[in-house]
Amino acid sequence: MARRRAIQKWNKHIFGNIFDVVRVAEAVVRRVEIEVGGNTSKVAQDGLYKAQADLSQALLIEEQFWSQKARMRWLHSGDRNSKFFHVVVKQRRVQSAIYRIKDLQGSWVEKDEDIANEVITFFSDLFSEPTGPAPDMLHLISRLIIEEENKTLEEVPSIEEVRRVIFAMDRESAAGPDGFTGKFFTFSWDVIVQDVYNAVLSFYCGVELPKFITTISIVLIPKVPNPQDFSMGLRQGDPLSPALFVIGAEVLSRDLNNLALQSDFTGFRVPHGCALITHLAFADDVIIFANGSSNSLKRIMRVLELYNQSLGQLVNAQKSGYLVHLSLPPSRRRMIEWITQFARQSFPIRYLGFPLYLGRCRSLYFGAVSQAILGRVLLWKSRLLSPGGKLILIKHVLASVPAHLLSAVVVPSSVFTMIEKVCANFIWGSMAEKSKFHWIRWSQLCYPVEEGGAGFRRLQDVSRAFSCKLW
Repeated sequence: MARRRAIQKWNKHIFGNIFDVVRVAEAVVRRVEIEVGGNTSKVAQDGLYKAQADLSQALLIEEQFWSQKARMRWLHSGDRNSKFFHVVVKQRRVQSAIYRIKDLQGSWVEKDEDIANEVITFFSDLFSEPTGPAPDMLHLISRLIIEEENKTLEEVPSIEEVRRVIFAMDRESAAGPDGFTGKFFTFSWDVIVQDVYNAVLSFYCGVELPKFITTISIVLIPKVPNPQDFSMGLRQGDPLSPALFVIGAEVLSRDLNNLALQSDFTGFRVPHGCALITHLAFADDVIIFANGSSNSLKRIMRVLELYNQSLGQLVNAQKSGYLVHLSLPPSRRRMIEWITQFARQSFPIRYLGFPLYLGRCRSLYFGAVSQAILGRVLLWKSRLLSPGGKLILIKHVLASVPAHLLSAVVVPSSVFTMIEKVCANFIWGSMAEKSKFHWIRWSQLCYPVEEGGAGFRRLQDVSRAFSCKLW
């Protein structure tokens, strides 16, 4: 805490307010330019150069400030544009603001104080739910490592191992509420190395961690447009949370697979010669396959109940649902809803960004995927970016097309055409109300830089390359 106060004092009294520094530097440059006038002496010119250098340094610090606030991971080079970063920060703050929310009774709450009370009530109840004795599910996890390997895992890490982890951190993200980014740790590593290493050693020696480390900051991250209520997900930014969740999910996966080995369980029917499938899982998104019989559904729900009791991970019934064929009788659907307490969903649906549908592939099934990609382009104002910044943004957008999507299905060419058309309009500054001439065809922009192009990837070419894996 003493170091933190010392840094805060240094920031306030020595580093100073970066915006005041810019204004003062600009005033100095204007004053020196007037004083120099027709004076061509070396002393006068050196004074002007120094004033201009101080202004450039102040502007650079201001740009880095807004760049860090904007958290634009795709913009590694190309623009020095504080105005663009400022607009991004302002837009993110508007999107992150909570203007109203529904309480437990379904009524809208709009006052800031009432919204804060609803947040406190929801998460206080969530983290204080009574828990009974947890069932033992360790029998599902077989021994995977030998004693020598376990001792290696328990060894205290070396300074070099800690250094590799520190330097692998995101340079523009802060691991805690103090705001110290990865760049701070890497830049000042020679100064703080021993303090950081001692903190790691204290953890391995069983020293109780101070509260400012174990305190959790709850950040509400909307996963849908215009959210109306609260939901709980993985703790963002904490590497331990996903790791612990994966361990727990492995228990659920093994228990579901164990059902298929029991003689009185009838699983999902697959073609002869194919491997039996019980579920697909990625993080907290799980699809469980069943034949729809009452006995099988009850056994599956029992597995989920044991998982809830053992690890405290509750199934969100509001976000869960079941899918059946259109010809399934209504009586069978009512039985499924009664056992699972899940609502029925209709095809097509999205799973991990991938559309699941019945029948022929249609371009409208990929509308959500297209809108998610196009939103990254249409979100920015083209007038705030230089040509270099636009090129980098487009490359980032095209590279963000889900590779697993292209490797699993043949996406209609009309979807690619629409995405590339919007990207081309963005580069040349075309808008809905005003069209501008495209001086270079998109196909030519996709040539390598060495051949006169911009180095873009044609989505059709990427899809064609991935389609080789489908055969």
